[in-house]
Amino acid sequence: MGHSKALACVGGILAATVLLLGVASPAAAQEQRCADLGTNCVCSEPLNTNSLPKDGTLHYNPADSISKECRGGRNDDHSLLGYGNAFAMVPAMGLPAGISYVASTGKGHSAQGTYTTNSSVRRACHRAYIRYSSDYQFKDQAYGGSCEANKAAQIGYNGGPPGGSALHWDFQSGGDAWTLTVINYGGKSTYNLAHSGPIVLEDCKDEWCRIEICYSGELVAGRGISVDASVTVATGPKAGQQEVWGKRAVGDKHPNAGALQVPWILNLYRQGSCRGTKYISHVMQAEWTTDAGQTIGAASEIEGGSTGGGGSTGGGGSTGGGGQLTPPARPELLP
Repeated sequence: MGHSKALACVGGILAATVLLLGVASPAAAQEQRCADLGTNCVCSEPLNTNSLPKDGTLHYNPADSISKECRGGRNDDHSLLGYGNAFAMVPAMGLPAGISYVASTGKGHSAQGTYTTNSSVRRACHRAYIRYSSDYQFKDQAYGGSCEANKAAQIGYNGGPPGGSALHWDFQSGGDAWTLTVINYGGKSTYNLAHSGPIVLEDCKDEWCRIEICYSGELVAGRGISVDASVTVATGPKAGQQEVWGKRAVGDKHPNAGALQVPWILNLYRQGSCRGTKYISHVMQAEWTTDAGQTIGAASEIEGGSTGGGGSTGGGGSTGGGGQLTPPARPELLP
């Protein structure tokens, strides 16, 4: 081989090597917002993959994220939990170029994060994008049959019977308002958080919405906890409109409750005769050792350049529920 041909061959090999090694696959890393937050980002699962390995009958490990994976309840990177064939990766719909796949589920169990073990954490936020099929059945909607489908997210503490301690965010009938339920050993304190903003969950049918729920207080110890949340329409004609539920104090965990459980970034549980499918993308968890109302905010891969901020809303937009809620006195947590 002549000298010039040899150089051309080497050059071709080097060029191919650059193409193979120099361009990171978007399905092999956490989302950009996680990178921006640095150590405050606990885990990130973009779910932009067609590979969903399953271990046993319940546990799925999305193959997209190999950096800062959400560890799940078994602490082994299996972050999606569901019975049978509860999850599938399907071609993305209504999302920007570069996002090829999303997760779909009819009756999944949960999308789990990573255990919070640092006792200095004073605020944690959990964010995910959801899209409901046009025939998705929310709690008590007609369509024939009864469907319990009102779950949104939760954190909880281990404990003896009955029930332990937990904080549940739930949707009310029709998905146009939320409830916040504090459960302590079978006793419940429930707050109805009325809808009065520009959107309802029906706006998330055939469009993508960003759900973010944040918890403040001594989370590991379970003392002085408050919660806040927002739903933002991310695509379609209502993109950018937002419903916000301001900070609400919920008190302490039950004194006999144990350690903080893995967070359910999304509680996907449904039971009964339920129609429709929920699609999921860009699941993320972050935490801070101060409480300054921080939020995760938008995924730039979906919504462009906007990110979270220091406020409780995660950006601009309308405030639902009549503005910031005045925190009530701590509820009586029943023994």
